[in-house]
Amino acid sequence: MNQERIEAWIARLGSNVRRLEKRPASEWALLFEHPPGSKTLVTVNAPIQPAGTTQLSIAHPFGPAQTASFDRLADQAKQQFLAELQLVLLAAEPDFAVQSGPTPHSCPRVIAVIKTHYDEGFSLDAFYQSARILYKTSMLAGACIIKYLGPEAPARPANVQ
Repeated sequence: MNQERIEAWIARLGSNVRRLEKRPASEWALLFEHPPGSKTLVTVNAPIQPAGTTQLSIAHPFGPAQTASFDRLADQAKQQFLAELQLVLLAAEPDFAVQSGPTPHSCPRVIAVIKTHYDEGFSLDAFYQSARILYKTSMLAGACIIKYLGPEAPARPANVQ
């Protein structure tokens, strides 16, 4: 998908777009707030593989306070949290990725909800609907995280231009 077209769609939705530094696995990457004026950051990129695709994603990094809260949970509560978080992520339409901690039973480092579109037939409506469903899914995942680990505002990515 053409980067300029995506930038125009983001502007049309009322958000400001920021170009991100070149990433090894992407032709280009952008960042915008959705809904406009919120603190929820959506990344849009054109992966090199699979060719002809555009991905939208929202990441939830776990901060030090949340990791410490996780470490203080009893083993049963840790399992319950991870199971509930997985159910939230599986119940939604978008794909998801989890960057695990150092062991299978440690706090995840980052979770991300992801929507991939093939450029053929990709439209402004599909772009908006993807941003909307990613936002809703990330809010559900965030509520699960806060329920067990408490709030922690994630830092904004350092590579924003």
